[in-house]
Amino acid sequence: MKDIRKDILWRVYLLYFVVLVFGLTIVGRVVYIQLTEGDALQMVSQEKEYKFFSLEANRGNISDCNNNLLATSVPVFEIRMDVDSENISDKLFNDKADSLALCLSKLFKNKSKSHYLSKLKKARKDGNRYLLIERNASYEDLKELRSFPIFRLGKYRGGLITIPKTVRKMPFGDLAKRTIGYENKTENLFVGLEGAYSEFIQGRDGNQLKRRINHGDWIPVNDENDILPVDGKDIFTTIDVNLQDVAQNALKDHLFDQGAYQGCAILMEVSTGHIKAITSLRYDSASQNYHEAYNYAIAENVEPGSTFKLMSMMAALELTNINLLDSVDTENGVTQYHDRFMKDDHKIREGGKITIREAFELSSNVVISKIIYEEFKEKPEKLVEFLYDIPLNKPLGIEIKGEGNPYIKHPDNKRYWYGTTIP
Repeated sequence: MKDIRKDILWRVYLLYFVVLVFGLTIVGRVVYIQLTEGDALQMVSQEKEYKFFSLEANRGNISDCNNNLLATSVPVFEIRMDVDSENISDKLFNDKADSLALCLSKLFKNKSKSHYLSKLKKARKDGNRYLLIERNASYEDLKELRSFPIFRLGKYRGGLITIPKTVRKMPFGDLAKRTIGYENKTENLFVGLEGAYSEFIQGRDGNQLKRRINHGDWIPVNDENDILPVDGKDIFTTIDVNLQDVAQNALKDHLFDQGAYQGCAILMEVSTGHIKAITSLRYDSASQNYHEAYNYAIAENVEPGSTFKLMSMMAALELTNINLLDSVDTENGVTQYHDRFMKDDHKIREGGKITIREAFELSSNVVISKIIYEEFKEKPEKLVEFLYDIPLNKPLGIEIKGEGNPYIKHPDNKRYWYGTTIP
């Protein structure tokens, strides 16, 4: 009996000693790690547990002169689904996938029920845990989604993933679309008012420290290094959306009547110089309609046509002795300069003379060109330098990008100056 007891005690002591040595080894290792690697491991742990998240600033609104919103930021949600979630059993998926597909097709109306069902089944088979459902769902869409089969089980059990973001919306659609513009920093595109005043309306993003909790969620943590976002400034334009609508529709009607490819219209309030409407339309063969695709009013270089008669008359009245009541022969609407003919676009009168005032009012090409030719043919540089002094040969320097560089010939450049240049 004594030998058996001694044998048992010896075994117990040996086991105790082994456990003690093992325990001391663990404690020693813990102490060693704490002293040599503790700070580094603690930092790694904090990096995984704590993380700074960017807080997006609200972009400023763009409004017309009556405070109607022309551009604003609205919240939308990217909708995805963890189709292979361990919380979605095969039975649940097989029983409810058909109903879920039907609900999705009815909500978004962009794909059929069979398309969504095929998409869900393939994602389940492939183990897809991040299936894209919709990129820009509204808050109302999101509320409805949460009542759908499978999704109604909640965030974790139903596999619904929502990613909030903001998108830019234009409440009046195509109205002044190109003037309002957009920005795309990835492609370095800054168009219209959005691009011109980007630094003012984009605001300044902030950041916030968050801590990871169960299921991978992050919750905010108050930290002295948090930076609150600063919202962008609003822009109030001189555009009147009602006048913009009238101008755009009137331009579109004329473009259809003329079968033209493009056109633009600018409406200015004369007493203030405020631009009340600015519209540029281009024909789209796919839709067989006109759309704002390019700002011809600002960026296109074209001959000004009859609008240049104003500059011609300013030069003539300023630099010569003509009188608005002087009479000039219309020559029945046709006159000749060297080997070329100048014609009136429409019949002014049945021959005879009209005053210079009437010529301007009726936009007579013949009479205005005759006045300018007779007064400046011997000293064309006087006319051109008057235009340079205004200065019509330089850009206006408006903030919206894309303004073209004006070009007005000078008689010193003999290569491009002709006998017909002045008229």
